[in-house]
Amino acid sequence: MLKNAHKLEPGNRGSTTVPSSSSSLDSGQEGHDYVSFKKQYKLGPELGRGGFGTVYSGFRIIDGLPVAVKYVSKNNITGWKKSPSIGKELPVEIVLLMECRNIMGVIQMYDWFERSDGFLIVMERPSPCQDLFDYISEHGALDEKIARNFFKQVVHTVKACMDVNVIHRDIKDENLVVDLK
Repeated sequence: MLKNAHKLEPGNRGSTTVPSSSSSLDSGQEGHDYVSFKKQYKLGPELGRGGFGTVYSGFRIIDGLPVAVKYVSKNNITGWKKSPSIGKELPVEIVLLMECRNIMGVIQMYDWFERSDGFLIVMERPSPCQDLFDYISEHGALDEKIARNFFKQVVHTVKACMDVNVIHRDIKDENLVVDLK
């Protein structure tokens, strides 16, 4: 299965430390929601870093559910939108993920938390999976039947997103997740 994802960009994969700078997830800058985050989730190693944020592996404490946690600094947020469901201005990415909830093929957002310096976006982390770029790098050119299946899933997912007035403007192999099951 292919997932159209608002996900990490490649880079710095495999790092096993959470940075300790003031912009890190474990800095002392705790807003009200961040305290709640720390009670519900445990962070693991960094999965990747891009121009807008850093993604960490993690899990939900109560049941061990694997998650991906994206940290986005408020300095890197370029667009804000009022969430119809809560009536608050939020980063566009969070509002769009809310609007795409329950669309098959979209990495789902489980929750979000605001800190004084940024936002934490808690998302599903399918396993085992990898982005399409890495999949092609490891397996070589795709068989036509497999490529057709991937493309069909991408088209259906993009159509479902467009049906709720969401357009993904960065569809590329690094932003598509292949379910390896």
